[in-house]
Amino acid sequence: TDVSNLVISAYLGSGGRFTGRVKSTIGSVPSYDSNSGLISWNIGSVPATKGVISAPLEAIFQIEATPAVNQVGQNIVLLGESRAEGSDLFTGLPVSAASQQLDSSLPYDKTISVSDRTVK
Repeated sequence: TDVSNLVISAYLGSGGRFTGRVKSTIGSVPSYDSNSGLISWNIGSVPATKGVISAPLEAIFQIEATPAVNQVGQNIVLLGESRAEGSDLFTGLPVSAASQQLDSSLPYDKTISVSDRTVK
C-alpha cells in the first residue's frame, strides 16, 4: 500500500552520541533531538512499489558509543527499538511496524570480526 506521513524513529542507547554525519537516498535525512535522545527520519510519502520494483529508501547515520565500565565483555545497546509510523494513503488508517533494538553484536555487518563485537 502507498504510505503517507511516514516517520521512522529510535532512541540512542545509553552512552550513545549522534555525530551529525548523515545521508540518505531521498531529500530528507535523519535528525536528532539531543534532549530526548530520539533519532527520527521524516520520510513523507512512499509508494507501494518502493523497494520492490525500484531501489529501497536508505538512510545512514553515524553514532559513537562510550560503554560503561560494567559493560565489559558484553554487547551494548546502540539503538532502542525502531518504529515506523504513517498512514495508508488509500484507507487513511494508521500503519506501523517495529524492529528489535540494535546492539554491538551487529550480526549483519560482515566487516566486524566476532572478537570485536563486545566491549573490551
